[in-house]
Amino acid sequence: MEISYSQEGEDRVLQRIFDGKSVGLYVDVGAHHPFRFSNTFAFYMKGWSGVNIDATPGSMALFRKHRPRDINLEHLVGDGDEPLSFTIFDEPALNSAEVGRDAALSDRYTVIERVSIAPRRLDNILDEWLPPARPSTSSPSMPREAIWPCSAPMISPDTGPGSSSPRTEA
Repeated sequence: MEISYSQEGEDRVLQRIFDGKSVGLYVDVGAHHPFRFSNTFAFYMKGWSGVNIDATPGSMALFRKHRPRDINLEHLVGDGDEPLSFTIFDEPALNSAEVGRDAALSDRYTVIERVSIAPRRLDNILDEWLPPARPSTSSPSMPREAIWPCSAPMISPDTGPGSSSPRTEA
């Protein structure tokens, strides 16, 4: 039986879909942690690599330690030019820029801090960090709506990382 690192077994479902693919590229937006509640860690363990993005300040330190093949970035994925209020909870998996989330969770979780973070569009982040051989964000095989908005990892079994070593700084 394979181990699931996802919160609800999503990685097991994806492993069945991409069974037999030994290399691939994933994009995990809201990555949270290198293996806790991770939809992509099982793929990393099989040799895949990709991009992990999370807005929580300091969140990528563990990714750089445990997932050095990946590109690990601290960004708030979103639209617009104005900074957003990002809420940090005592349960980091709940951190979010979602308006009203803190009120909805206040009976069970404590707000640790609110920080202002400017959002970046996912397509701009991917254009900056992924190798040029990746499918275009406007190609029919990966339409723009497949990556924006994006709340779950994108996995491409036919696209591996570029030949150059991935950058891991934010």
